[in-house]
Amino acid sequence: MLVELVVGGDTDCAELSIEVMMDHHHVHKINCTSKDTTLGILVNEEPGTKLLQIIMNGKSSRHTVLDNQGKIVSDISVHVKKILFDSIDVTDQFCLGQKIYTHDFNGTDLPIQDEFYGIIGCNGTVDIAFDTPISLWFIKHLR
Repeated sequence: MLVELVVGGDTDCAELSIEVMMDHHHVHKINCTSKDTTLGILVNEEPGTKLLQIIMNGKSSRHTVLDNQGKIVSDISVHVKKILFDSIDVTDQFCLGQKIYTHDFNGTDLPIQDEFYGIIGCNGTVDIAFDTPISLWFIKHLR
């Protein structure tokens, strides 16, 4: 099966990177860019649970600009715009508040597992777990 991710950043920032892992194996690494990038991953459909991870690295406090009251004036984040399984859009299954995003506010706090709405704003990992064969996962999750 083919898993496709469409990702894009708020701005070009070579210091930020996105790494994509499938079942703990590195498959892609790109620098943050404002242009949408489509990443394709071929996944073995042997029955079992698969883990797709999207990892952001390289963000520091200087990438977030605050005003005098401590409110964010500008920031850099990466957006997961689409997740496709065999050309079927499953973005909403993973980007509407599931607690699958683990981060530590770029090293300023203890790690937390946070809700994910398609935006990676801190160094951390989004864990997307699904089962194969994908046809059975579709029957269970897409209604």
